Amino acid sequence: MDNYLNEIATALTKAQTELVNGVIKNSKNPHFGSDYADLKAVLETALGILPKYDLSITQGSEWRDGVFLVTCRLMHTSGQFISSEIMMPVKDRQGNVTPHSVGQAMTYGRRYLLSAMLGLGQKDDDGNEMSLKNDKLPLNNSKKSWSKKKIQPNTVEELF
Repeated sequence: MDNYLNEIATALTKAQTELVNGVIKNSKNPHFGSDYADLKAVLETALGILPKYDLSITQGSEWRDGVFLVTCRLMHTSGQFISSEIMMPVKDRQGNVTPHSVGQAMTYGRRYLLSAMLGLGQKDDDGNEMSLKNDKLPLNNSKKSWSKKKIQPNTVEELF
């Protein structure tokens, strides 16, 4: 059996015993009125715990084949690391890519990607804007069951 992630996996397991408490909600979604943890709160929680277990993170972004990606790498002092990326739409409602729309996509992607990589729960999720109301969901009628079709956001505003 390969042990190429043995040290980072052990450290992350220990860190998650503290991360299990989640992130304090400190922001309000203006569209839904729900509370959520913003990027600063997610980073403060993660960076307050990860160094105790010789873990650190780096986040960035890149354009690859016309797609905007937010990246995250969780690193251990042993040199082992785990990386992930998430594709983010960056067009605004007018169909333009602007510095503001890229910044929005980057912030949103960093928050959710880091939370996912660490198994860090948020006590309130503002991701409800990613879905439509149940009565407007496109359905796939199969003989076995009804299921939601995958909905791909086209603009950064559809994420917020």
